[in-house]
Amino acid sequence: MNYSTFNTHSFLAGTHSLPGKTSNTLLLLTLLIALLLAGCSNDDTPQEPIVLNRNVVLSTASEVREFAKLGVTHLQGNLTIGVAPGGNQGITSIATLSDIARLEEIDGDLNIVGNRNITSLDGLNDLLKIGGDLNISVNEQLEDLDALANLESIGGKVSIVLNRALISLDGLNGVSGITALTIDDNPLITSLFDMSAVSEIGELWVDSNNMLTSLEGLSNTSISSIYIGWNQSLENLKGLESVTALESLTLSRNESLRTVEGLENLTSIEDILILERNNSLENLSNMGVKENGPTRLMVERNPKLTSLGNFKMRPLLTEADYQVILFINPELTSVDPLSSLSTMQVLYIFDNDGLTNLDGLSNLTQVNDLTITDNNGLTNLQGLEQLRTVDELTLVLNRELTSLEGLNGLTTVTKKLVMAANGKLSNLCALQNLVDGNGIMDEFELSSNAFNPSLDDLKAGRCTN
Repeated sequence: MNYSTFNTHSFLAGTHSLPGKTSNTLLLLTLLIALLLAGCSNDDTPQEPIVLNRNVVLSTASEVREFAKLGVTHLQGNLTIGVAPGGNQGITSIATLSDIARLEEIDGDLNIVGNRNITSLDGLNDLLKIGGDLNISVNEQLEDLDALANLESIGGKVSIVLNRALISLDGLNGVSGITALTIDDNPLITSLFDMSAVSEIGELWVDSNNMLTSLEGLSNTSISSIYIGWNQSLENLKGLESVTALESLTLSRNESLRTVEGLENLTSIEDILILERNNSLENLSNMGVKENGPTRLMVERNPKLTSLGNFKMRPLLTEADYQVILFINPELTSVDPLSSLSTMQVLYIFDNDGLTNLDGLSNLTQVNDLTITDNNGLTNLQGLEQLRTVDELTLVLNRELTSLEGLNGLTTVTKKLVMAANGKLSNLCALQNLVDGNGIMDEFELSSNAFNPSLDDLKAGRCTN
């Protein structure tokens, strides 16, 4: 009998009959062949892990194919697909990663950078762990990260930058261990990914994502430092409810940001708060910080901002490097957050025309550098009654300022006193204690005010015209 053409199905059905041992032998042989063939076709057969101990850079399609032939499952080094960090910043023609199908673990960084034709990360579907950083940047046609759905942990930073076709970050939903997250210049994404597996992120940087409308996904994540800038569609900060303490917070050039809703549970900002050019931001009433505000504050060019909310600068027992800059906020009416401070290094109040008083400075006794410039709502300096010592005091271009009332307690200016171009300033009698005690120790300049007496005039009591 020709075994190569033997009909097993017919034999088992009884359409062929062989006597005795021959029949039994053929039956066993046929079953054995069938089992062997079934085993050969089993795709789930375990394969031996293959470990490669070196850094790998794949910059061409042929290099991707050659690496795939190795069947590496565990790379003990960095893997770069595209342009090597620090190398020639060109764009590769790699179109697919589908051949890299066995890779499960990378001990170092994974860089996917500068690939013009890659539309997906299919081929990295088995990847479970990245020990270092994940950098996915400048991939012009990359649409999603779905192929990373099995990824469980990333030991370092995650950077998703300049992927102009990327519409979703959802492939990262299962990862844990991220130390810092940068989402920068991905114009089509509308939301972040679910970071419920990430308990803590050191720095969150969300910048220039024009379609981003939501920060949802961060609700279980503690964050140390936050920068949110140039996100033109973001209206609030919902999604940051789990953030209770920050080292720094920067909100910059978010055109549609109207409220800081989402920061209700934030109780502390240790270092710096920056509010810069948020054209729709009206107030900070949703921010939970009360007594432990920052030690450095910069509020610049927020045209609708009326209030800094209820927070107070962080009170410290020793002299601190407090720095405050309030710059071109025409609707700002109060500096109350500064009321907890007695000493400061820098206080710069420039072009805040809605500010009619300085009552929030009522506890201030010493400032190294005090500059009050171009605030057309100020008619006097009431609120500074406790101020005793200044290194440099500059009062310039406060067009409605008529009196220095509020500086009556000032006794020492160690370096420079400049008062210029305050067109209605005619009463300088609040400086009498300063002048009588010879407290002006160096430079003294009065010019282009309504009244500009000399120092000798002031000493002689001629302080108003």
